[in-house]
Amino acid sequence: MKTKILIILIVVVGLGTGGFFVYKNIIAPEAKKEIETSGIEEKIEVYPGAVEVDVSPNLAKEIRGDLSPDVEIKVYSSKESVEKIKNWYRSHLSDKGWEKIWDGIKEEGEFGFMLWKKGKTGFSVGLNLAPNVKGGTSILLVKDEFEAWGEILETLKKEEAKKLIKEALLKIEKIKSEKDLQKLQLLISEAVEYGKKATEFDPKNPEILFQMGNIYFEIREITSGAEEWAMHYYKKALELDPGNPLYQEKLREIQS
Repeated sequence: MKTKILIILIVVVGLGTGGFFVYKNIIAPEAKKEIETSGIEEKIEVYPGAVEVDVSPNLAKEIRGDLSPDVEIKVYSSKESVEKIKNWYRSHLSDKGWEKIWDGIKEEGEFGFMLWKKGKTGFSVGLNLAPNVKGGTSILLVKDEFEAWGEILETLKKEEAKKLIKEALLKIEKIKSEKDLQKLQLLISEAVEYGKKATEFDPKNPEILFQMGNIYFEIREITSGAEEWAMHYYKKALELDPGNPLYQEKLREIQS
């Protein structure tokens, strides 16, 4: 009888106070599956309160590594500390299961419960998929309290920045046709908030800085100080991409 193995790979990195991302308010579903191997039967869950995060196809491919393309990649984020998440997973596995799963990773072709930490850069917990076995994968990204889990976290922040600036520009478009003063003020506030967060997530991206300038440019006649902020962001964009004719044109327009 073939062994059925579900992968639940959890890479823990701790978001710290405040968190990094603006997510849809969707709580990650529990991913309970029974693991059948060597007489061990365990139920593994997604950490409670973790929030699902959208990732780009390229990032999903990078995370997947050598796993089969049939394996589904899901990414979750939690604000809890690395230690708290580790302890929660430890308490949800029996002593026998924990020990057996931990030992299993050393055996080629077997699944394993991975538990490792590289200095202050990250923490990983998970079930590893045996070769040629289809299953589902959950990856939990949490930022370590001391240091971000470098490359993947930065990629996620840049992906999120693109979404935020796009959402901000959509709100600016709605401003043009909004007649209700209260709704208009809310749209302006949200557009600026999303745009600023995007520039925090990817501060060296000239296009995001330029679009932030455009947000202020569009509200300059109805928002005090917007013209100065538009000029500020156009200049920032030009510092990073000095030869861009569109950036130069916009800066000249607002300075004239």
